[in-house]
Amino acid sequence: MLEEANESILEGINILENRESKRGRPKINIPIANIENLLTLNFHASKIAEMYGVSQDTIYRRLQENNISVSIDLFILRNFVDYK
Repeated sequence: MLEEANESILEGINILENRESKRGRPKINIPIANIENLLTLNFHASKIAEMYGVSQDTIYRRLQENNISVSIDLFILRNFVDYK
């Protein structure tokens, strides 16, 4: 019986190790350019999150993943980048 339990545990570990995504929900693809454009148009992260059906934390996480700090980088975007 103990041997069967050990086999079951090892089988479960193998299944988990071979998954593409180890944990959590699938990542929602939100193009960072879209987030930047909306922020440049003075949309708040909470409104952008609502538009995409995600949490505000997800928006901030996407910004962080792309090395964008809201305060400094948006000041530069709003004042020095020519959007056409």
